[in-house]
Amino acid sequence: MKKIISLIIILCLISSVVFAGNGTKSALFLRMPTSAVIAGLAGAYTSQTNDINSIYANAAGLGFVENKQFTFMHNNYFQDLNYNYLAYSQPIKALYGVFGLNVAMFDAGDFRKTLIATGVTYTDVGAFDARDLEVGVSYGKKINNNFNFGAKLKYISSKIDDSKATAFATDLGIIYDYEKLAKFGFTIKNLGTKLKYESEKESLPIEYRLGLSTDLELSKDVKLTPAADLVCPDKEDLSVNLGAELNYVNAMFIRFGYDSAIDIGNGISCGIGFKINNLSFDYAFTGYSSLGDAHRISLTLKY
Repeated sequence: MKKIISLIIILCLISSVVFAGNGTKSALFLRMPTSAVIAGLAGAYTSQTNDINSIYANAAGLGFVENKQFTFMHNNYFQDLNYNYLAYSQPIKALYGVFGLNVAMFDAGDFRKTLIATGVTYTDVGAFDARDLEVGVSYGKKINNNFNFGAKLKYISSKIDDSKATAFATDLGIIYDYEKLAKFGFTIKNLGTKLKYESEKESLPIEYRLGLSTDLELSKDVKLTPAADLVCPDKEDLSVNLGAELNYVNAMFIRFGYDSAIDIGNGISCGIGFKINNLSFDYAFTGYSSLGDAHRISLTLKY
């Protein structure tokens, strides 16, 4: 355990020294959950992740993957915002671990472009769009029976009207399984270069996550997994993600979560999932008050 704590401290020091800087943040879509499973738990997934969703949540979780996996998510956000995500993972003996690949596409839609002529008059000069893209490569490895390590490299592209910007970033993560009683997870996300729109540079949304989860056997057929994440975004307030999943014979799942960082709405998420043979279907709902609701649907194939 002392080694784990020491590694967490070292990772924090590296990120604060190498990637420190001021300025506004961009590419906030990188914080959006990439599956209905994670969204249903309000993001409380850093320690319990053990499948292809580890590519987003904590790459260390890929070390638990024992087969090929593919997932697709569609997120119909409020105000006609759309987010689509594709990922694939596979154990590779030559690399002594599990390889992952993902593509994420965020579309904010079209907006009217207005030219202000005077203080009271303006001219409509057409429309413009805003889109973001992330392509990532991940690797996770099981070091021993208790300890996993993972990392992710990603390319980020952002386009607003005619302005384009690119950046590169990495995620680092670990998971520690304490005697099968509880799992601890830690990850640093979005450490990288800044997005440069013409002359202005904007930082990526760096965040640190510390997670805790445990499995509770309620009966022979029912398992409850409560989880909590402490989230520390760079130069922002701390927040907490709380989630719980009820698992019935590993075929039906009910999820609830709470995100204290959500100011619009009550921060509560819920979801449901079904698994039939190697195929899983998951749905999650989050309400954002007057802005509307977010509906996420994801399909996962394990073979």
